[in-house]
Amino acid sequence: PTNFLFDKNSNYLLIDSVSEPKAIHKLDPNFETKVDFFENEVIFKQKIKTIQPTILSGVITYMACNEFQCIPPTDQKFTIKITK
Repeated sequence: PTNFLFDKNSNYLLIDSVSEPKAIHKLDPNFETKVDFFENEVIFKQKIKTIQPTILSGVITYMACNEFQCIPPTDQKFTIKITK
């Protein structure tokens, strides 16, 4: 599954956990088992409470597959400027 790790920062507070839309759950003939996945695009959401403008940063770990292969789990750093 996709995973988010947020860098610690005293200027914001994470509220609950990252939410995601309902995944497609069906049999994948390549893995011969049912898997959860998203097609084309997915939007993950994280509610935060800010104390002052800040930078939200961290790492997202994800995996992507097509009908032939999967890339191994990949880490991608992210940075988001929060102005309000």
